[in-house]
Amino acid sequence: PDNNIVGYNVYRANDLHGVFYKLNTIHLVSTSYMDLTPLPGNNVYMIRAVKLMDGTSGSYYNLSTGIIDSVFNTLGDPSILDENFTIYPNPTADLLNFSMELEKVEVYNAYGQLVLTNVLNSKSISVENLANGIYFIRSGNINKKFIVKH
Repeated sequence: PDNNIVGYNVYRANDLHGVFYKLNTIHLVSTSYMDLTPLPGNNVYMIRAVKLMDGTSGSYYNLSTGIIDSVFNTLGDPSILDENFTIYPNPTADLLNFSMELEKVEVYNAYGQLVLTNVLNSKSISVENLANGIYFIRSGNINKKFIVKH
């Protein structure tokens, strides 16, 4: 708690080492924020507190070093999602089944890291070697979330 905090700035980049761009135009006073235009794939966010400081030569804004976290946007362009495609069971412990045969499947973890790639021409994929957690499957224009729970 600090009485001199006037708000927060939100910055976004496509990876941890990318260029961070400020998303807000005025200092945010709320402690929640929704990005209405996320990037496809990785979204790395940095939040910096803005503090009003008084010095001998006047007042100035001092920014904190910031806190960084990431989100993986699996939605992309909603107009290209295949709403008829389903995966099951969800959650799963070992085998993830598809409602249609897929040629290539990519599996990403919640941090947007590619953890599994299969060229299979199949209606299922083994996920038994993945740790418990939330994952995203991508195949062409198909994007779905699933949970591994052993």
